[in-house]
Amino acid sequence: MIRIAPVLRVLGGIFIGFGLFMIPPLIFDWWDSAPTVGYFVGAIAAAVFAGAVCIVLSGSGETFDLNRKQAFLATALGWLLVPCFTAIPFLGVGASWVDGYFESASGITTTGSTALVGLDTMPEGILLWRSLLQWVGGY
Repeated sequence: MIRIAPVLRVLGGIFIGFGLFMIPPLIFDWWDSAPTVGYFVGAIAAAVFAGAVCIVLSGSGETFDLNRKQAFLATALGWLLVPCFTAIPFLGVGASWVDGYFESASGITTTGSTALVGLDTMPEGILLWRSLLQWVGGY
């Protein structure tokens, strides 16, 4: 049986990391009074909260020992769940949930595909967010 605590700890760190990574685009959009500010705040809050819950549920008293099966599970869950949080800011520019999820997954996997139309009129924070997703995915 797979011990889930190390998987939760890894996912919690990833969620919190992506939540904090949304702060620079939030600042850009806040400075420009863009309509996506609330979406960035909501996405940051959701990601950091989910990450904190995962870390608390993992139990800090246990030793951190991640085996191969747990690593595969953490990777698969990370690829599926991270775009759920990173897609929220795209809702602020009129994208549907599916388009936002596609845009986030496309950025993280660095495929370069997009579902958004009118990129030249998007707020600077959204453009920065798209770029950061691709940068993190390519790193």
